[in-house]
Amino acid sequence: MEDETLADLYDVLVLLEKAFTIVTVAAVVLSVYFVQRVIKCKRIHVNFKLVLCCTAISFLLVPFFHRCIQILLFASERVTRRFYVNWICVVFSMLNQIFAISSTACMVMLALVQHLAARWVRTYEEKSMSIGVCLIAFTLIYAVTISIIVNYYYLRGYDFENSRDNCDPIAYNWQLAGLFFLGSMVICMGASMWLMQIRKYNTRQRRAEFVTLSARYQQIDNENSAVSITATVVGYMTYSALGLLGAVARYLIVKRFGEHSAWNQVTVGYGYTLVEIYALFHMACFIRYNRGMRRLVDRDLDRLFGSKTPKWCSVVDVSHPSLNQVEETDVYFRRLQDSWR
Repeated sequence: MEDETLADLYDVLVLLEKAFTIVTVAAVVLSVYFVQRVIKCKRIHVNFKLVLCCTAISFLLVPFFHRCIQILLFASERVTRRFYVNWICVVFSMLNQIFAISSTACMVMLALVQHLAARWVRTYEEKSMSIGVCLIAFTLIYAVTISIIVNYYYLRGYDFENSRDNCDPIAYNWQLAGLFFLGSMVICMGASMWLMQIRKYNTRQRRAEFVTLSARYQQIDNENSAVSITATVVGYMTYSALGLLGAVARYLIVKRFGEHSAWNQVTVGYGYTLVEIYALFHMACFIRYNRGMRRLVDRDLDRLFGSKTPKWCSVVDVSHPSLNQVEETDVYFRRLQDSWR
């Protein structure tokens, strides 16, 4: 009786996992749209653009390479010589881990780029791409190094010639997944507290201290960016907590059914679905709190569903200027100077 109940539950979980394919499609389409709009948005600093695009691409490619491993193992079920198949699987596994690690590192990089933008507004405003390139390069080097160490440690006894098991350490090792989610939760907790302090600093910062209008504008934009990034980092911390609970559930499943059981693979699939759901949340947070991105998205929605502007307009009243050009110029610059005090 218990076996029949477990079999029915397993069938339901598999069916739901297939239904969540719509989340995968939505995450892919919206991630491509998000990256394209971030690149087009002129109100976002180029350094911030680079880190944002790196974050969105990482969230997109983590479940992508997991599905590549699944397709590879399914397509090579009848292949007897497993050497090349397993090595291709290892490559996909390393890429999966690289982007999983870089997604967590990007949370810290987002906080760091906001720190640099808040503390050194003039220097940050003058640096075109150097800061963003350095942060992304450090993220990739860090992620590649950790991935090589993890694969070397867990694949030392792997039989590349004959094994038909999944070669991804995260897929069959719940301890590694739990360690990843625990580290991500701690890192994001620190990053969120860091961003809250940056936000307080930005609100205290006086715009009149900056000489150029571009530096003053950059300081205002820093306030909006800090709010959007704080929300997405807190969301990532929540995602990590849910992933940690999933790792505990995997421990119970592995204890009863084994590491390479179908139950364990279904649980891993739900974990990657959670990544895709968070990717949608990350993009929604930034669009919600960033004025430039929100304006671009509203414009695209108007084009897609029809413009909201009225079809006709009429002149209500004709007003004649009471000041000449010189007086009007003096009033404009006087008000502009007062607004920055």
